[in-house]
Amino acid sequence: LGVPSDMVVKAKIMLTQNGFTDREVSTNRLAAYFLAGGRVYDISQALIIARKANIPLDFDRAAAIDLAGRNVLDAVRTSITPK
Repeated sequence: LGVPSDMVVKAKIMLTQNGFTDREVSTNRLAAYFLAGGRVYDISQALIIARKANIPLDFDRAAAIDLAGRNVLDAVRTSITPK
């Protein structure tokens, strides 16, 4: 079971372009998160959207929400525009 490096690298680039530092979300954390069953693309998008909307959400909290079975991306979008 390998980590799809292209997905992790794309997510890292996307996060870096949106102001996230390596201290906030490192490539190794993204790879470990994938191996834990996390959805790397969704959590990256959720972190970016949350930051742009001034919603306090860090990697650990977003990862916990996702790994608990909730769609973190949908949760962030819903908190911006309630259904």
